[in-house]
Amino acid sequence: MTNDKYSSDIEFANNHPLETSVKVKVSHEWEARRGIPRAFLSPSGVRAFRSTCTQDKTCFTVEGIQDNAGSAFMLGFMSTTGTDHDAKLYISNPHSRRVTVRVRSSPKLNIDALYRVDCGTVRTIRLSSAFGAQEGTSIEPKGVLVTSDNEVALSCANVNDDSYDAFLALPTDVLGTHYHADTYYPCGDACQALVVSVHNATKVSITMGSSLGNDTVEYNGTRYATGDTLNVVLNQYEMFQFHSLGDLSGTHIVSNKVISVFSGNKHTSVGSKTSYKTNLVEQLTPVKTWGKTFVLVPTPETYHSSFFRFLASDDSTAVRIRGDCFFNLNMTKAGEVARIEVPLHSNCYGVANRPIQVVKYTQGHYGLVVVDNPSMILIPPTEQFSSTYTYGNAGESRAVYLILILKSEDLDGLRFDGKIFSSSSARIENIMEIKLMIVQVLVSSHQAHTVRHISPNVTFGGTIYGFFYGYVTYGYPIGMRMVAINNPCETTVPEVGDGIDNDCDGMVDEELCGVDSEAADRDNDGLYNEDCVAISKVHGGWSLWSNYSACSRTCFSDEQSYGTQIRQRSCTNPIPACDGKWCVGGSYQSAFCPRHVPCPINGDWTDWTAFSACSVTCSYHGSPIEGRKERTRYCTNPRPQHNGKPCEGSNIERDTCWQTDSCPGK
Repeated sequence: MTNDKYSSDIEFANNHPLETSVKVKVSHEWEARRGIPRAFLSPSGVRAFRSTCTQDKTCFTVEGIQDNAGSAFMLGFMSTTGTDHDAKLYISNPHSRRVTVRVRSSPKLNIDALYRVDCGTVRTIRLSSAFGAQEGTSIEPKGVLVTSDNEVALSCANVNDDSYDAFLALPTDVLGTHYHADTYYPCGDACQALVVSVHNATKVSITMGSSLGNDTVEYNGTRYATGDTLNVVLNQYEMFQFHSLGDLSGTHIVSNKVISVFSGNKHTSVGSKTSYKTNLVEQLTPVKTWGKTFVLVPTPETYHSSFFRFLASDDSTAVRIRGDCFFNLNMTKAGEVARIEVPLHSNCYGVANRPIQVVKYTQGHYGLVVVDNPSMILIPPTEQFSSTYTYGNAGESRAVYLILILKSEDLDGLRFDGKIFSSSSARIENIMEIKLMIVQVLVSSHQAHTVRHISPNVTFGGTIYGFFYGYVTYGYPIGMRMVAINNPCETTVPEVGDGIDNDCDGMVDEELCGVDSEAADRDNDGLYNEDCVAISKVHGGWSLWSNYSACSRTCFSDEQSYGTQIRQRSCTNPIPACDGKWCVGGSYQSAFCPRHVPCPINGDWTDWTAFSACSVTCSYHGSPIEGRKERTRYCTNPRPQHNGKPCEGSNIERDTCWQTDSCPGK
């Protein structure tokens, strides 16, 4: 992980267009079988496609569904206590190539900087205290726009000298115009919420919820009590923070254009187990994305119970909580809040008849060895579970736990950073009634991670819970789908990967059509291929070139003064799949080898010379006399050169000769 002050590694950028909002219409019908919600019993859809640095040999990447990954984010940071107040951005790049990220502010804060995020890494960008909201209720031009040239996952943190909390950031294309705040009560220093404008001339109406009780919100000399509406108009980068000593939960925030909304507490303790305080914050999801089924799990390395708060979007909302818990909750009016305390080590699930928002508050702990502060964690509904997530952690963490929620039979298909998920070091618990598995595993905190299932219509949930040195803790979802499942639904003609609940069954693109020869009914509704996931084509990409091979010749002669050597690459990064295109270009390259070593030349003989005269010239007695004659040859045809071999054999050949001529005078 790299860590940057805002002033480092900066390049001034040109204008970058803001993403436009895309609306998806889906179902909010409630169904259950034998008292168990169907979201627990059948696949709940798929997520938006994004490539990963670790390419798997599979077609199972999908597209068409909105989620927390994006290329434009509008952020704001609520006020906290202390003087050393910073904001941190943790940007995770899930792609196989570098991503360029741009961070901008209003002219008043005058920031326009580029940062590069390498594949598979998390980049930390630190913003100064100037970006934090001032204490109280006011409008300030302190919004932060983060854009990128490809989708990234983004989490953020509010940091000061004695508290820390983090949240999952949501891109502008999944924001909405209808929210409800959630804060912990008692408020501590203050309960607060923050609205950040994405566009100019955004009208925002804030109606105080019934949880406010006898307390009020004061703005421009006017006090707003339960049921009163506060109206403001915001331009791009402007943010409006409002606070109170009363509970702001259920406060209704409505706008004419999409907005980012954050809520929590300035500085508070949770529960009665410790007096340690911290700021609490989450970015809220719009009401159109709320769901009806939730899993409530314990927090690793904690010693006390946790609180869960349930906020109704509609009148006459009922919630049934089972598993290791037994609660029946009823909220008669929209915006009402119910709270339960879940004992330590209890795994529970909740089913509502209407969409709700669920937030978890962990208690702090003070012990001889471990001291933890509280945290606030948004709980995604199971309808918004995804099949793939990329997330990053704060590099300062001393420990980070990944908590996964999935069906028991789906564990074998889980992949972590491209490898088969190893459960040997994980803590696994089960909610037998709904056949769900809770997996807790300690993971590295210094890199981006990708966790996914090999089948795109198998979805699961995930949360991280981290610890800094000292007493700082934090938690947030590793991601979620952001489909508008709480909008009215009409049956539509299906198109593959259209991101719409075509059959109004509460699930989106849940059929894995065309993968096998049989028609698909994976949601068990009696309909076949009626809501198909789009499986993206995977176009081939080249691997890196190999090193050049050894030269085809080890030495060179005058007649052949060069050789050849080759290098190769393969179309495996990734391998083409699902009718994707093959790589363009050749897989081999050749090059001449330069002349640098002459070849050895072995010696060879010349022809033999003629034999010499016989060594005996005459006979004294007229009888034959034996003599010798010889001939020679030379190792010069050619001579041995450059460590070549010498000629084999002798250079002299001898033979017998006979002389019968009489010597003169005899």
